[in-house]
Amino acid sequence: DDNSFNNDYGILAKERKENLKLKLKAFVRNPSRKYSKLLKILRKRECFELEEMLECSEINVGKKLFISSKLGSGKAGTVYKADHLELKQPRAIKIITNEYKFSRREAEIMAKLKGAELDNVAQVYDAGFDLATKNGERKYAIIMEYVDGKNLFDLIQNRNSSSEEVLNYSSQIFKGILALRSKDIIHRDLNLWNIKLNTDGIIKILDFGIATDEANPLAQDARRYGPPEGRSADDFFSLGLITYELAASKHLIYERKPEMGSSTHADKVSEFKKNILGESGKLKPEYQQKIPSYLEELISLTLEEDRKLKSHDKKQLLEEYYQKQNYDHQKRSEVEKIVGNISDQQYRALTKLYSK
Repeated sequence: DDNSFNNDYGILAKERKENLKLKLKAFVRNPSRKYSKLLKILRKRECFELEEMLECSEINVGKKLFISSKLGSGKAGTVYKADHLELKQPRAIKIITNEYKFSRREAEIMAKLKGAELDNVAQVYDAGFDLATKNGERKYAIIMEYVDGKNLFDLIQNRNSSSEEVLNYSSQIFKGILALRSKDIIHRDLNLWNIKLNTDGIIKILDFGIATDEANPLAQDARRYGPPEGRSADDFFSLGLITYELAASKHLIYERKPEMGSSTHADKVSEFKKNILGESGKLKPEYQQKIPSYLEELISLTLEEDRKLKSHDKKQLLEEYYQKQNYDHQKRSEVEKIVGNISDQQYRALTKLYSK
């Protein structure tokens, strides 16, 4: 009735609420449609569009899980939020589209992740063709940990992150990469949208659509946060670009909107390295003022390819980097307790002065 509807959906703008009400009334008058699931979805108050409610009501994931809302769609499939009726906990369920050719290798990746509790990686509870149907048709589904909070892109909008926050998030992403490597998995598509910070301050890596466990995998699809297509896949490369954007709120290589033309991702990466990295792989002096001092070593390490630094060597150097930054941050905090807040440039000058 109108009173119940107004109580449940009073948060909607008047015009949008009236539009939804009219659609619902027209739907309920149609006796050929089942709407028991729709009523349950309505009472959850997580969907605000009739089309989305109908889509959720068409999916069946067994007796223990109930789809309550749609979280988002991509090339490979659609992710929904579900309630586990016995455990009283939310879950995320990804339904793979028919058009996307889900390979045996990807299924094997899911099997490796199934049940594994990995640091800073969203847990995969189950995956397979016998878990879900949509309108009675079997679908490949992945049941995962539901991660609340914001993705990193939304997190950095209209706010500046402190160096402490940036290093905290960056070190957690690094731990997530190492956790995946412990299962011989390389993500290959780390970016601001598929990494989330939950409400407990924990980073979680999501979306393993092009992850691989091949011995020497190549980068794919010219991803803006990955190495150029055809080069060796390297999640550490993505880590450097993501960390810089967390600090500066802009992409290190694509600082401006991409211009029209034939310039490829490989061209952009090559031009960037030529301009700011010296032959040694270290930042050229003129760029040291552009990049926060605490990120100089990280950027040099993560984007390094030319000296063919082996992956396990890079891992060890990055571990040492984060340990050193943690120590430096504690030292800087002690200094700022005495002199007050200071800039990176001032702190660098002080360190040089007292190290002599």
